Amino acid sequence: MLSFLNNFFLPILLAASLPILIHLLSRRRIKRVKFSTLRFIKELQKHQMRRIKLRQILLLIIRTLIILFIVAAFARPAIKGAFTADIQAHEPTSVAILLDNSYSMGQESKGVDLFTQARAKAHQIIEFLKSGDECILIVFNDEPQPITREPTRLFSQLESVLDTIEVSDKGTDVYEALGMALKMLSDSKLLHKELYILTDNKEPGWREWSQVEVGERTRIFVVPFAGDYKDNQAIEQITFPNQLLEIKKPIHLSVSVHNYSPHAVGGILTSIFLDGNRVAQKDIDLLSNSSGKIDAQMEVMEGGNHWGYAEIEGDAILTDNKHYFSFKIPERVKTLLVGEENTLFVKLALNPEGNGFFDIKEIDYKHLGGEFMTKYDIILLLDPPSLPPEIFTKLVQFIKQGGGVFLTIGENSDIENLKDNFLKEFQDISITERIGNSGTKTYLQLEKLDYNHPIFQIFDTQKGFEDVNFFRIYPVITRKGVIAEYNNGSPFLVESSLEEGKMVLMSTSFSPEWSNLALTGLLVPLVHRTTQYLAATLARFDNPRKIGESFYCVQEEEIVASNFILKKPNGQEIYITPSYREGKLAIKIENPDIAGIYEIWADSTLIDVVAVNPDVKESDMTPFNRDDISDNVEVVWVDPDEEIENVIFSARYGKELWKTFLWIVFGLMIAELALDSTWKKPKEFIEEEQKPFPKTG
Repeated sequence: MLSFLNNFFLPILLAASLPILIHLLSRRRIKRVKFSTLRFIKELQKHQMRRIKLRQILLLIIRTLIILFIVAAFARPAIKGAFTADIQAHEPTSVAILLDNSYSMGQESKGVDLFTQARAKAHQIIEFLKSGDECILIVFNDEPQPITREPTRLFSQLESVLDTIEVSDKGTDVYEALGMALKMLSDSKLLHKELYILTDNKEPGWREWSQVEVGERTRIFVVPFAGDYKDNQAIEQITFPNQLLEIKKPIHLSVSVHNYSPHAVGGILTSIFLDGNRVAQKDIDLLSNSSGKIDAQMEVMEGGNHWGYAEIEGDAILTDNKHYFSFKIPERVKTLLVGEENTLFVKLALNPEGNGFFDIKEIDYKHLGGEFMTKYDIILLLDPPSLPPEIFTKLVQFIKQGGGVFLTIGENSDIENLKDNFLKEFQDISITERIGNSGTKTYLQLEKLDYNHPIFQIFDTQKGFEDVNFFRIYPVITRKGVIAEYNNGSPFLVESSLEEGKMVLMSTSFSPEWSNLALTGLLVPLVHRTTQYLAATLARFDNPRKIGESFYCVQEEEIVASNFILKKPNGQEIYITPSYREGKLAIKIENPDIAGIYEIWADSTLIDVVAVNPDVKESDMTPFNRDDISDNVEVVWVDPDEEIENVIFSARYGKELWKTFLWIVFGLMIAELALDSTWKKPKEFIEEEQKPFPKTG
């Protein structure tokens, strides 16, 4: 279907009749004079005149067509295709621009990052808009962010905002952005709607695309930008073994690196930084689309908050080349030691060198009910007697809030009271009748230990503990959580968790009548490491946090401050208001948008650090397969180097023919010149016409 974009030129097409009018008005009337002697000359003249008239008619047609096509070219003719909507020139259109600012848009093409190119293309689209059009600008990554709440005609303001947008550290979700744009366009009163998606066209970003539903009068344009480099590697994660964190002791970690390139890559240099200083460096070779691990170790010289990151060399995408981590080693562990007897052995075991790492308060069971348990990090219950149920209720609540309890069973323990009021809260733990008495020389020894558990990691797997004898025990029945066993198969140490905290149960006592444990070299490392393990809510590796994932930072210690400040990785400081969760100070980090280390300050004191990392799904270089688009969604794919204005015109109004018309004019002019020179009158005929007629007698 042929249409004209500049309809006001169409009346000028009447000028094509000028050659015809000139021809008709310039014709001369010829007087006929008959001469009988000119019969043969007349026949010759008729033959020549037919040729002249044919020439004149052809020239008349050509000149008329020249004027016709020149005027038509100015009227901008266009042929509409099957995808072209029925829209007239400059008919108001509602336009939505979806600009991808995910971190993969930081790739470079011809020395310019893809986001800068996409932003320039968005400027071109906005500049193309006419009076009566309206526009929506949505910046999207893994969530859409509309710049305006509704379509606007203030295009200059949109362009000003556009210049302030930068690449984010987030991933891509085209479907969510597309859904928001279609909903906003559906609220527009304009009939014709256009949607432009400016993205790097990575497959992970096009999830759920098949569910898109587009209206009949909505056109979708996709401009897929591509970087120059296809090689990309990313640090997927950093994992730490199940170990205790100790000052001046090796801390092990494992760095997982993935190669997203279509070919093998060798010598990928990986560096480990701790508190800003490089502490390790290794390289790794990876096959295409495969992962590998690098193991390293580091040490810290003092307690407190620590942070670091692993980094690989530069490639196509820089954001995924760093992966951050954080951990905390307490300066002191607040410990409550409760017992009637045998507390001296445990107290000496906790501070064998008097270094004061454990801040110990010792009480008996008569004063336990009056203690404010949340002041402590760990509570050691040595052979508890019969206690009121409310004390066990407080202990259970203490564990649920992240505390640790080390429980031993001895001569004065009330087992039934313990089972009914405390152990019932822990799944699958049961205690049976006591084995052994003071009148026998029979004893048990340790036989099976979990050397991968943090409590026993430092022990020699070959040496064993043959010199430790146990005369009396309470057999424990459980299906999980066994850390160590006697040689009769009964558990020695059992671990069980309860919400955020945990308990370790030892099925015997430190009393010399029950075992010689207090007199062996096992006492100090066993008590020290078990207590420190239970205080791991303080000595901890932080759980990995992702960009855009809100979370709470719960403080174990009491903190009093007038101002709490969150310092982001870019140096921006935000005043925050803490809340309380289960009696503990909690600070919420809302939707972190930058990868790196977040610091929490109470006045001028640093109280916590948290590592936040990007989603590595965005690192995948696999392009989106256009064949996956459902048949009911029509998309115009636009080459980034193509003039967007031409594409829009072609899609709105069809393919423009004005250039074709001008070429036709050029061809007609050449034809006119050729015809004018070819159809000249024969020289003999012209000379014959100019001869005077002979005189007759």
